[in-house]
Amino acid sequence: MKKFTLTFGMASVLVLAACNGEEPADEGMDDTDDTDVEETEDADDEDMDDDDDEDEDDDEDDDDDEGLDDEDIDEADEAEDGDYDIDFLGDSVHEADDIEAEGSSGSVDVNIDYINIYETDHEDGEAAIVANIHVENTEDEYAVFYSDQSYVSVNEGDEEYSPDVLESDGVGGEMAETSEDSGHVVYVVEESPEDIEHLHFHFDAATDEAGESIGEEIAIDVDLNGDDDMDDEDMDDEDDDVMDDDDDEDNGDDE
Repeated sequence: MKKFTLTFGMASVLVLAACNGEEPADEGMDDTDDTDVEETEDADDEDMDDDDDEDEDDDEDDDDDEGLDDEDIDEADEAEDGDYDIDFLGDSVHEADDIEAEGSSGSVDVNIDYINIYETDHEDGEAAIVANIHVENTEDEYAVFYSDQSYVSVNEGDEEYSPDVLESDGVGGEMAETSEDSGHVVYVVEESPEDIEHLHFHFDAATDEAGESIGEEIAIDVDLNGDDDMDDEDMDDEDDDVMDDDDDEDNGDDE
């Protein structure tokens, strides 16, 4: 009986010890599970934040791209309207938008589509000549032509004015087969804009890849008086002559 009681007591102690030993293990597993869940949730939150930041960055990039596109469109519209983003330009004094001024050098054709003459903010008695130039390589061969390798002279003067390369477009350059380009070239001249009546443009000859000329130098003359003014004056003179002839005939008939 005593032996049975002792055996039963020892068995009870072992059972209790086993139960007490299992509980901390379960608690440790519960703590680990809770920690893993919290870390997973934190990681998910960070990923969502990163995705939101990337979306915001993409939206900002899209806005920037749209802004650049709008700016490019505005600049194109300004060029078509004859308004240029040039700081020192003052009031427009003369616009010649219907002129035929062209020349060629080898396979390169050069056309001056229109010319605007402005006052400048630099000083009195100074003008800015803005010429819109179209350049085209008409043949299937490589050609080099730079519109800024040129000069303009005013009226009957001998002074040669080079382009303002900082304010001018790089029209031309190394031109592949059957290619074209256009833009404006700015010349600042020491002449009152109201006194400019005649312009003489001179361009260097087009060259090949080796720098050898493939044509002649280009000279283009532009008369800003306009043929219409000359025609009107001539017509007035002709009308006066006709009236004088009629008067003479009437006097002869009366006699």
